[in-house]
Amino acid sequence: MSIPAPTFSIYPATANQETRSATQARTKGHKPNEFFALRLCGEVDAGAIERALHGVVARHEALRTDFPAQQGRRVQRAWSEVMVPFRAIDLRHATETRRAQVLADHCARETADPFDIECAPLLRGILFRIGEREYVIAIFCDHLIIDGWSINVFWHDFLHLYRSHRLDEPASLPPVRKQFGEFVAWHRARLSETRLANLRAFWQARLSSPPALIEWNHVSARPDPFTYLSAVTRWSVEGEQFQAMKRVAAATGSSLFAVFNALYLRLLRRLGAKQEILMHTPSANRRSAEFHNTIGCFANGVLLRLELPESASLEQEIAANAQVVREAYAYGEFPLTMTREFVGSRPNSSFGFRTQVSHLHYSFYRLPQIEIPGLDVAPSMVSMDEVFTYWAYDMGLCSWVLRDSAAFALWHNTALFERAVVEDAIAHLREEITRLSS
Repeated sequence: MSIPAPTFSIYPATANQETRSATQARTKGHKPNEFFALRLCGEVDAGAIERALHGVVARHEALRTDFPAQQGRRVQRAWSEVMVPFRAIDLRHATETRRAQVLADHCARETADPFDIECAPLLRGILFRIGEREYVIAIFCDHLIIDGWSINVFWHDFLHLYRSHRLDEPASLPPVRKQFGEFVAWHRARLSETRLANLRAFWQARLSSPPALIEWNHVSARPDPFTYLSAVTRWSVEGEQFQAMKRVAAATGSSLFAVFNALYLRLLRRLGAKQEILMHTPSANRRSAEFHNTIGCFANGVLLRLELPESASLEQEIAANAQVVREAYAYGEFPLTMTREFVGSRPNSSFGFRTQVSHLHYSFYRLPQIEIPGLDVAPSMVSMDEVFTYWAYDMGLCSWVLRDSAAFALWHNTALFERAVVEDAIAHLREEITRLSS
C-alpha cells in the first residue's frame, strides 16, 4: 500500500520573518538558532522523549514550516508532517570536571550550525546523558519558527506528552486553538489600511529626528571593522530588595519592567549615555487569547525613546518610563522593520537600526509544574553565555521575574567595554537597589 505524500499549505511570511531571513543570510558570525534545554534527573526513557518531541511538532504547524522564495519574496510553507532529527549523545566518557564544558561545546556547535530555511524541519533535538541518572534534553531551532513565549508552550506540551508516553496513558492536552498560519491571516486582516496609517503616524512622530548615537566613556572611536563579540555578567535580586522593587512599581503605577528599565538607564548614563536614547525591546505581540497556546514567531520589537534627566528622582524616572512603555506597546503592532525609514541605520550594524542598546524582559518565563513519577525536571545546567558570544547591540539587559526574585544578565560588547568598567557600573546599580529597600 502506498503512503500518501505530505501535503502543505502556503501563507505569507510576516514582515519581521522576511527581514530576519535576509539578515541571517548576510550576517557573518551571527548564530541564528534558538537554543533551550531542560535538565532531567531520574529514570529517563529516550524513546518516550523522542515520541514526545514528535508529538509537539505534530501539534504545532509552525514547527513543520519552512520558508521558500516565491517571486522574490519569502513565504511560509507548512507541511502536514515532517521527521525531526533526534539523537542521543552519551557524555559519561568525559571526566566529571569536564562534562559541563563538553556539553556547552556541543550546544555551541549546534547553535552555530544553521538550518536550510527552505527545507523543513527547522529544528532538531538531542538528549545528552551526563550521568547515570542525569540528562539534558536540548532543542535547537531557527528563530523564524519560535519566540520566547513559545518556549513555555513547547515545554508544557512536551512534558505532558512525555508523561503520557512514560505512563502509557492518554495525554490530557487541550487542542491548539489557532495555528500560526491563522495568526498571520488574522493579523493581516486586523492591520487595515486605516489602522496601519494610524500606527505609522504614531511611530513617525515618535521617531523622527532620532537622538544622536551614544558616545561611550572610555571609547575614543568605534573599531572598524566592528564585530559583535560579547560577554555577560549575571546577578540576581531577592528577598527585601525584590519586595522593595515591587512596592515601588505599585506606588508609581508601573510594572517591574519599568522599574528595571529606569535602573538600567542610570547604568547607561554612567557609561556615557546622555539626555535621550533609543532602546529596542521585544513585544510578545499575542493580542488575542486564542493564540496563547500557539507556537510561532509572533514577537515584534518596539523602539523606546527615553529621556535621561539628570535631576529627576528614581520614582519620577520609573513613572516616565512606564508612560513611554505603555504608549509604545499600545502601538506595538507596527512591524519593527518598517520603523527603519524613520530612524535610519547605525554604523557597523548588521540589523540596520539606530539602536545601540536593548532590554529583553521575560515576565512570562515559567517552567511548567508537571509531576512525572521518578523524574525531577529543572532548568538546564548550560548557561546562555557558554553558548552565545554574539549580541547585536553595544549593550543589552535581559531581566527575568521569577517567583520571589528577579534575575539579570547584562551583555556588553567586548570591543567597547572592559569587564571592570561594566562591573563598576553594575556595583553602582546595586547600590541604587539597596537604597530602594532602605
